[in-house]
Amino acid sequence: MADEAESASQPVPHLDTPSLIGNKGERPEFVVPVGSKDKLAFDDFSYAASAKSLTAHEGRPGHDLQFSAIIDRGVSIIRANYAFNSVNVEGWALYAEWLMEPSMSEDEKMGLMASRMMRNARMFLDPELQLGKITPTEAKRVITEDIGMSPQWADLELRRYMWDSPGQAPSYYYGYLKLRKIREQTQSRLGKDFAERCFHDAILDVGLVPLGILGEKMQTLQCSKR
Repeated sequence: MADEAESASQPVPHLDTPSLIGNKGERPEFVVPVGSKDKLAFDDFSYAASAKSLTAHEGRPGHDLQFSAIIDRGVSIIRANYAFNSVNVEGWALYAEWLMEPSMSEDEKMGLMASRMMRNARMFLDPELQLGKITPTEAKRVITEDIGMSPQWADLELRRYMWDSPGQAPSYYYGYLKLRKIREQTQSRLGKDFAERCFHDAILDVGLVPLGILGEKMQTLQCSKR
C-alpha cells in the first residue's frame, strides 16, 4: 500500500518495476494508492468488481509475471531493455486481462469492460487532441459522460495526452491487438498442436522485443499438448 505522499505522486494502481541491470534480488511491487486519510484519490478502481482485472493487469499473469520472468529466466540485458516500451509492456498486461476474462463473474466482466472502454477511447482521444480535431473540453466530456470515469481521472488522462506523455496512451490497446493477432496466427498454423502454456512461455522467454520480431519468431514455434 502506498503512503499519502506516494499516492499523491502516483494516484493510480501500478507496478514498480525492478532493476533489470545489476539486479540484486529486487522484485516487482504492485502498488495500490490510498489517497488521503478521508478518502481515496478517486473511486474509478476502488470497487470490488475491478479487482480481478486490475490484479491480472498489474499482478499475474500481467506485469508481475512479465518482469519476474525476465529476472528468473535469465533473459539477457539487451533483450530485457531493447524494446522496453508501452506497446510491448502494456500490450501484454491487456492481453493478461483478456486471458482472465472467462474466469470472471458477470460483475467483474463489467469492471473489465469499463477499463477496456477507456483504453479504446485513448486510441482516438490522444491523436485527435494532437491534431486539433477535438478540444480538451470535449475529450473530458467523452471520458466522464460516454465512458463514465470520474472528473479527476479525466484530468489525469488529459495531462497525460497533452503534457506528460503524448502518444503513449494508445499503445496499450495497439499492443494488445498485435498480441491477439500473433496468437491467432500461431493457433491457426499449429492447429490441434497449439498449447497455450507453450505459446506464453515462448513470449516470456524472449524478453521485450518489438512485436513484429516476436511475430516472426512465432512462425517457427513448435508446441504439442501431447
